[in-house]
Amino acid sequence: MARLEPTKPAPPVISSLSTLILTLSDSSARPRRADRPIDSLTSGSVVNPFRRSAGRSEVLKPAPDAAADVKPGAFSREAAIEAGFLTIGEHSYGSPSVIAYPGDSGTITIGRYCSIADGTELFLGGNHRLDWVTTYPLRAVLGLPGALEDGHPSSKGSISIGSDVWVGNDVRILSGVRVGDGAALGAGAVISRDVRPYAVVAGNPAREIRRRFSNPTIAALQRIAWWNWEDDLVRGRVNELCNPDLETFVARYERG
Repeated sequence: MARLEPTKPAPPVISSLSTLILTLSDSSARPRRADRPIDSLTSGSVVNPFRRSAGRSEVLKPAPDAAADVKPGAFSREAAIEAGFLTIGEHSYGSPSVIAYPGDSGTITIGRYCSIADGTELFLGGNHRLDWVTTYPLRAVLGLPGALEDGHPSSKGSISIGSDVWVGNDVRILSGVRVGDGAALGAGAVISRDVRPYAVVAGNPAREIRRRFSNPTIAALQRIAWWNWEDDLVRGRVNELCNPDLETFVARYERG
């Protein structure tokens, strides 16, 4: 099957911060890396991880009458949203890739005001079987009956990412994980278990380094849930949101 070559859109003109955020939110508008052709594919295109060409996964376009609703591979942000397994809240920016396989019934939910850096990958499946003689996906690679339907690869369920979460470059979040509001995921982290609200985590596997604030402050911030405010309120309270004076902020807004 012929390779789909990435398109090269004209660089966007960035005249303001709001334009920058819109640009980051649209993966079709940002620069591509030659070794990540998935970023430039149109909705419905996938990378098949079981076919290689020139040292990288072959880019495929599923036939319109394909039997399976989900093809194995990495979906761009737009394709994943259209396919129904990715929901992103307002004002969140970034273009994560979604890794999904036939039989994966989970979904990915990302809250509001999340900052997602380049290279982020969200795995709805892809877990290899450790209880078999081999961890190798033989049926899938050899094209045998039952490929991708035999519980290999498998999934641990949906991914949930709260609001006001910062995801660093090249973070990988595995299936079944819940990331709490206000968390910070360090660059290159592999998130294989739940992350508490306002926790800072890093490493492979990711471990909690610290929490951003005290437990009472975290509880108060979650009750306030500023990310659910109307846009005009957020704009009018920017000076208080971008401020380390947590005590004053909590005292004022926990009263409503």
